[in-house]
Amino acid sequence: MSRLTETLTAGNVKIALLAGAVCFALAVGGQGLAGHVASALDFPGLARDGLALPLLIAILLIYVALLACPFVPGAEIGLMLLVFFGADLAAPVYLSTVAALCLSFFVGRQIPGSAAGAFLRRMGLAHAAEALVAYGNTPQVGGSCRSRVGWRCGLSHWVARAMAFRGLTLAVLINTPGNVVLGGGGGIALTVGLGRLMPFRQFVVSVALAVAPVPLFFILMDAISR
Repeated sequence: MSRLTETLTAGNVKIALLAGAVCFALAVGGQGLAGHVASALDFPGLARDGLALPLLIAILLIYVALLACPFVPGAEIGLMLLVFFGADLAAPVYLSTVAALCLSFFVGRQIPGSAAGAFLRRMGLAHAAEALVAYGNTPQVGGSCRSRVGWRCGLSHWVARAMAFRGLTLAVLINTPGNVVLGGGGGIALTVGLGRLMPFRQFVVSVALAVAPVPLFFILMDAISR
């Protein structure tokens, strides 16, 4: 059997299907939670009555907490803040978004790679576990070094290439519609931190660039309309 695929057994297939079902359930639950919070905040009413500073800080903290959680599409709250309040809240929403993703990344870095590797092995994903441990133990000195790790661990060509351009891959995943099924922004950032896929500085720069277009769009529209 090719090294590019994991060895499949009946038990592994069952575990994979169960994991997929759990991810789907979490995504549905997270969508419902985000929608409920957004409805409770009543953005049209806040836009009509005004948004006091203490309430704004509370909403931004809720936004950070939701966005940092895997499988919760918290970005919807940030988008609604921009829709109802425009460029005035572009900077606070932008900084809160970066802060939330950095929080998820930091939490992922605190999880021992050995524990995550053991979990993947129990699921029958030996190559993925080997790659996780190898990436965590490989100096982060450039894409070529770590891409070779991917080949040694039996990862596919496309996965290895994605690892070689981790910053671009991260930006694409964060901005992909429906990424909640992959864990959402929080889950993606958590995974990057868990896998030690990039140093913190590179992560911050990648995230800062990835989430900038939407706030910049509202700022530009506000400037044009004046």
